[in-house]
Amino acid sequence: MPDYRFQYVLTMPPQDLWQASPFFGFTPGILESVQYAFELLRLPRHPLFFRLTKDQKRAWAMAGGTYQFQPAHLDALPVFRHVINQEIPLWCFVSTDETMSDVSSFLETIEHPTLHLCAAENVIEGGISLWGITAEDLYNYSCKAISFIKAKGGNVPYVIEEVLKMPILQEPPDSLNLEEREHYLTLANETVLKRSNYALKSLQKLSGASNDPYIRAICDSADQVDREQNRIGTLGLVHPPTFTTLLCCASFYRHVYAARPGKDTNEVTRRVFNSFRRQTKYFSDGDRQTLADLATPEFQSMVGMYRQEIDAFSKAIAVKATNSFAPVIRLPPVLNQVQDDVDKLARCTRGDNPHLLFKQEKLFRTITKSLINGVPAEYYKYIDSPHNRIKLVGNVPLEWLEIRGIPMMIRYETSRIPSTPGNVMFDQCVVSREVAFPASALDETLVIRAYEATDPVRHVLEVALRTVRISQQSKCRFRIQDVSSIEEFIEVVNSFKGALMVFDGHGSPSISDVGKVSICGKLVDLYEFRTRLRVPPIVLLSSCDTHAIDGDHASVGNTFLMLGAMTVVATLLPVSATDAAVFVARLYFRIAELLPGILSSGGETRWSSFVSGMQKQVYISEQIRRLYKLLRRDLPFRDYYAIHTAANDFILKGDLQWYEKSVLLVANHLNATEEAIRKELKSRCQLVDIVKYVQLGNPDQILFVGESDIEASTITGNSGTTSVLTT
Repeated sequence: MPDYRFQYVLTMPPQDLWQASPFFGFTPGILESVQYAFELLRLPRHPLFFRLTKDQKRAWAMAGGTYQFQPAHLDALPVFRHVINQEIPLWCFVSTDETMSDVSSFLETIEHPTLHLCAAENVIEGGISLWGITAEDLYNYSCKAISFIKAKGGNVPYVIEEVLKMPILQEPPDSLNLEEREHYLTLANETVLKRSNYALKSLQKLSGASNDPYIRAICDSADQVDREQNRIGTLGLVHPPTFTTLLCCASFYRHVYAARPGKDTNEVTRRVFNSFRRQTKYFSDGDRQTLADLATPEFQSMVGMYRQEIDAFSKAIAVKATNSFAPVIRLPPVLNQVQDDVDKLARCTRGDNPHLLFKQEKLFRTITKSLINGVPAEYYKYIDSPHNRIKLVGNVPLEWLEIRGIPMMIRYETSRIPSTPGNVMFDQCVVSREVAFPASALDETLVIRAYEATDPVRHVLEVALRTVRISQQSKCRFRIQDVSSIEEFIEVVNSFKGALMVFDGHGSPSISDVGKVSICGKLVDLYEFRTRLRVPPIVLLSSCDTHAIDGDHASVGNTFLMLGAMTVVATLLPVSATDAAVFVARLYFRIAELLPGILSSGGETRWSSFVSGMQKQVYISEQIRRLYKLLRRDLPFRDYYAIHTAANDFILKGDLQWYEKSVLLVANHLNATEEAIRKELKSRCQLVDIVKYVQLGNPDQILFVGESDIEASTITGNSGTTSVLTT
């Protein structure tokens, strides 16, 4: 079916990564493109928006109906000749001073109607100002494109034709009791509301000499979004929402926090730089020296550079939140200071200390305590909320934030977008889009095995997978493919047409070098093959340190995101080959046996939810095994099976007390008090292997639906809007 969403193409000259900004790593063209994407949020996402009500539009966003933003280098423009057609008919190209002439010349060669939006001050002939374009302009353009398609003998969906026969539905904004702040800390929530037809009260500048007024302002704005989100959710318009809360922490490149300016560095530059990397509060503390520095060109240059980057970061977050109609909690920068403790844990985990387990657990508790202390108490009502789906943006391991005794990633569905490099963050926040797959997309799972023939863990995953017993009617199969060179790797991956790929091999952390994978003993940087390698939307890395917690931005996980994966399950630390194999095998069993049942009855699930449920099941299993081992108690299979089965049942039914009930079962089997078992689990069984896995990217934007639902869900090219269309 045709995709009638507006395709907004953000053009730019080829980008030089060596020109990336110093704190977050945005290249110049991306810095500009963030501004243009932010401006485009006031325009409709789809022609149906000309007639949808306010609440229907908001529900569309909650269900994953994102704006279709596509960054494009000038030398890639010819590619669009193959996609501008009746199947994807609505195209708006945004140009700058540098690209305006080239874009205009290219569009003159395209017969199909397109729209040229000029961000330049002087608009070229045939273009229209990006800053002045209105919904009426897009309505007229849509009518022109539809007339062209019909004149060529093409078919136009009935609903689109009917919408374009009617005038644009004009509705007054809903007034909210919220003062507009125009501050980076509240920009995302204010943008969500203003771009969703809400009117805020008059501007009230935000300032203060403590964190309190900033926390209140963040909470006030988040409350309004949260309240409206819950109201819309009760209207029955929404498929499973992509995420319900966004937590972000503006994290710089890791090396920025470790940098120490040399003695030859200008004193003002050194002071300003150190104030940035050491910042712990929402505001910068000043003194007499700061006042003296204000007028210097060095101060103005450093602050100007920082503001440009933090502006881009904040607006990218605003685009992400607006796309999903979700509240944003901007966390204080003190959380970035947890890095020293993270480094200690990583070094300890890779060591061979005889008291390794004890030290790991102690260091893990130190980190979780720092995270708890760093998150203001006022924010927990947004985090610890029933059935929460949390999106993280930042480099801090917020997945480990303790929520009622267990990590947030286990308590609630959680996925993360790294904040560096900025270009990747832009791609995941601004360019991200939703897709719908039938269960058959997982009929075959590709397992790339890249070990040397003599490697002792070469067959561990294969044995685990072959141990899984699935029903005869299940169509799901795994295919293990050995590769011995990068050429074989590229050939096998490029020929795979399924949705899920598992890499089974060794990983190398991005500490002293870029993150790499080992292919038959040779370390390979896959990014070097980005022009040749096409990866599936879902990648699971059954390897150590693929997004090393103490590593820099150039991790293997980030590399797969840059290669085109929508989501990557990566590891923060070294993992046991056996536990890693069990995780993959259990996920395979879950895909083969659980997923078809969910979808056959008209249900649907997001990949993020599917993996999150798996993580909960593995977490309690790993805790039980470790607990019995530490207590030097036998674990009879019947006991393990009984606890394991009951815990799985709690999880599958969405029981909010699944963990507490599981702990009580363990206590009963051990003839111990629940309090004693909780104490043992909390002090000695927290850093189990499953909490070392992180969902990167946008697993929440991958929706699995029934085979019969695919055609209906692609009427608009949007998996999450069919309920809106039938309302």
